[in-house]
Amino acid sequence: MKAQIDRLGFEAWADNIIVNWMENMAYTEITNEHYDHEDCSLVIARNGDTVTAVARGYVEGKGWMTHERMIKLKGAKR
Repeated sequence: MKAQIDRLGFEAWADNIIVNWMENMAYTEITNEHYDHEDCSLVIARNGDTVTAVARGYVEGKGWMTHERMIKLKGAKR
């Protein structure tokens, strides 16, 4: 994780985590989810056709950082 954050920056790394998770889920299956890993977590909440994702990760030398993204789903069924 550290090498990826160093290369991409925290926000780009967090966006990649969010997008990777969404690509692995069918849009109709996205509800409210919380995933924890040893040094990062991801919280996903869906409200109709909008998904709010919050990624939190520990960055060496900076501590815990948080990145939030709101995503409008196109063609999603409610």
